Amino acid sequence: MFNLVLFILKLAFLALLYIFLAFVVSSALRDIPSTAEESERRGRLRAYLLVHPGDGDTKRLRLHDNFSIGRAADSDLVLDNQFVSHHHAKIMAASDGFVLQDLDSTNGTFLDGQRVYELVPLRSGATIGIGKASIVYEEE
Repeated sequence: MFNLVLFILKLAFLALLYIFLAFVVSSALRDIPSTAEESERRGRLRAYLLVHPGDGDTKRLRLHDNFSIGRAADSDLVLDNQFVSHHHAKIMAASDGFVLQDLDSTNGTFLDGQRVYELVPLRSGATIGIGKASIVYEEE
């Protein structure tokens, strides 16, 4: 009798486990179309940075989904400036454009003169201040 009860409990546990896994998979599959739509929209959105380093030539760079800014050689935008941290800030793709994030830099990241403490959405024409550099965000 005890073995029968134990067997039934094992089957019930397995059934609950399969139901849980089915729920997780269906939730993940529901999110895939929205992610594809966001990628498609970002693919149409062309965003650029107009970089005025403060001690050199102005340059225009196209943004991608995870754009890093800092003094380190592995940054997408390298700013050789003593007021810039090695990994200073990053610009990431979001569902409705791009967002700016300070990476706990020593001297801070500024958006239109205000220090950035959390993720901040970027709008065309916004000015990002990092060290001596002035960076203008543009969308097409």
